[in-house]
Amino acid sequence: SGRYIVEHRALPTTSFFSFITPPRTLVDYYWLFQVLVYQLYSLCGYLGLIVFRTAAFFATVSVIVAFFAHRQEAKRSPPLYYVMAILPLYIYYLSFRYALVRPHTLTYLFIVVFLLIFEYHPRRAMWLPLLAVIWCNVHGAEYPVMLLICGAYVLEFFVNRAGRNPNPRADVAFLLPTVLSMWAVFATPHGSTLLTVPFSTAHATQYILEYAPVTWEGLTTFRVFAFACDWHTAFNLLLITAWVRLIALGRKNQLRVSHLLMLSGGSL
Repeated sequence: SGRYIVEHRALPTTSFFSFITPPRTLVDYYWLFQVLVYQLYSLCGYLGLIVFRTAAFFATVSVIVAFFAHRQEAKRSPPLYYVMAILPLYIYYLSFRYALVRPHTLTYLFIVVFLLIFEYHPRRAMWLPLLAVIWCNVHGAEYPVMLLICGAYVLEFFVNRAGRNPNPRADVAFLLPTVLSMWAVFATPHGSTLLTVPFSTAHATQYILEYAPVTWEGLTTFRVFAFACDWHTAFNLLLITAWVRLIALGRKNQLRVSHLLMLSGGSL
């Protein structure tokens, strides 16, 4: 598809590279990632793709590590046992997801970058709209994740603002770029057509892991082989650990609206 876009200077609108007859209508929701991968392969071959995948993995893990560093500086560091459990688990979980050169590798990076900005660098929120536009063109079908993140912090903003003196300049500096980011889904070649893509991918559940149905059996399965677990077990452990941490914060009256919304929405 990347080669098609570069050669034709247009996005494919049908399943041109398929055995399906007649071709079906196609919404190429990760066209920018395809172009990037094609250009890298054209210049550097498979080695370029390996370097790209490795760099994306390293960048994502680095941002996750930065979270713990920031919390340490703010004297809000979680218990040592929690860090020892969650950080290696994140790295282990992501190692499975970065085995392929697929657009989700950049989606994970965008997720943690958005969270890092919202949590510790709100003054850099001005960069969010640009990042959001790139994200929606790199992996447009994941825009609901971006809306969940931005919406959670916007709602928390208004909850925290109640009963406090407003700071118009700071309020606009945060709200304007955040709200603009939520409209980035329309800043793609597909326009409003992209809105339905994440909810009309029944066929994709057969080969795209993010769209596969989640079952109770899968959520309660834990497999460990030779001191290593599979991807599903790592996922389940992350989910359980996150909820345990959230409950612990709630008991200490330290629970934040944004965190509750994101974990609830992510779990759903």
